Amino acid sequence: MISAFFEQRRAFDLSAYKQFPDGTSFTAGLASLAIEATRDHPFHERVNPFILEIRDSRVIDPSLGDRDVADFYPGKTPLDREERKAGLAIRDTLISAPDGTLTVWISPPGGPANYSEGRIVVGLIKIVDGRKIIDSYGICHEFSPSECLGFFRRLGDWSNASDVINDPEELRSRIVTIPPTETNPWQLMRDIVPLDEVWDAVESGSAKRLKAEVEKDTAEIATWVMPRIKLATSERDLVKIGAMAETAMMNRGWNLSSSPCGLLNSDLLGSVSFFSTSLSSGGLVLGSSESHGKYVHNCGQCGIGIYKYIEKGYRCSCGGVYEGC
Repeated sequence: MISAFFEQRRAFDLSAYKQFPDGTSFTAGLASLAIEATRDHPFHERVNPFILEIRDSRVIDPSLGDRDVADFYPGKTPLDREERKAGLAIRDTLISAPDGTLTVWISPPGGPANYSEGRIVVGLIKIVDGRKIIDSYGICHEFSPSECLGFFRRLGDWSNASDVINDPEELRSRIVTIPPTETNPWQLMRDIVPLDEVWDAVESGSAKRLKAEVEKDTAEIATWVMPRIKLATSERDLVKIGAMAETAMMNRGWNLSSSPCGLLNSDLLGSVSFFSTSLSSGGLVLGSSESHGKYVHNCGQCGIGIYKYIEKGYRCSCGGVYEGC
């Protein structure tokens, strides 16, 4: 009898792409996964550029079609809802703030999901060819929660807001909005958040060039994956197709791994629990942590990322052995 259940979101949920008529959104999504989930690359090679733009009173991500981005922020868990607040704040700032405004969201590691890494999303509002956009970059980092809180406070000195935050967990729902200044926004970020090579990649355009190169591979993969997605009749089919796409990227040199963003389809397909789990339409994997293993983020002994389902007796590279729950 199944006596305990767990939920783990997939990092690359193909059900989202069934609604799109072509492979544009898939191409961008798989490229984003490759950039962020190749954890053995340095951080300046894991910068994920994207834009949001205002179109007919909606804020959209052009790679995801014409739906307002507010429809894409999850709200299933308390943590989802906190992070959704930050996403909606960025959306609303794009609508209301002037050209040159900088927005920064800093999410620390740890927390309810025991994130092994943190994320920073920084965006600069621009007018491009008559369109109002926010030129955005998702950045992986390993700063401590207290360091993240310090960055937020220092950035707050440039903001008109008067947010006072003492708990790093509050950062997950907050953004810093910095009005236009004569200071180069990327120099400002460089002065406060010590990631010089990351800011070089942003300011030089190399982050965008890298993503464009990755999208050449993912566009080719989309030509044979999208027809399969449209023919898929079950979540199980989508997991198998997702694993095929991930494997194709790995064969091209992208060493993908499950991450704080969720579980790879490849890892799910290779786990014994896949064959006895049910998968919800929201991309959540439901299974038994007692009878079919447990999904583990990090080794309890050395802290190294594991990001897969393990059984009693699993041995980490440090020698630690999982004894079961």
